[in-house]
Amino acid sequence: MHRARLAGRVGPVHDHGHIVLRGYRHEFAKRGSDGTAKGTLLRDDGGLVHGVAYTLSAGQFRLLTEIENGYTVLHVELPEAMARTFVAKRPMFDLAPTTEYLGHYLTGMKEHDFPDKYVRLILAQAAT
Repeated sequence: MHRARLAGRVGPVHDHGHIVLRGYRHEFAKRGSDGTAKGTLLRDDGGLVHGVAYTLSAGQFRLLTEIENGYTVLHVELPEAMARTFVAKRPMFDLAPTTEYLGHYLTGMKEHDFPDKYVRLILAQAAT
């Protein structure tokens, strides 16, 4: 969600702003290479996830796919268009994110004006 972090990984990106995806929920349930939790989406018919839409070139997306180990690409339908996101191949629920990783989330949510209620939900997930 943090534009500068994404751009630092794959180069300049076009930011389309805040989006909402229905039918999923967010969890810190993907084990990173450092053994800590990373974010993922889980199917939840009543769920709702806030996120950010970016346009990436084919090369940028390929690079991001190489960086994001342990995820699979999921095609999702947004009201505006089809999109791709990453979901954990094997969700694990006994992990916690680092303070640094959570900081990237908070920066991205702030820069895209996420609802306070959703920010509190993410913070509560990180604390468990």
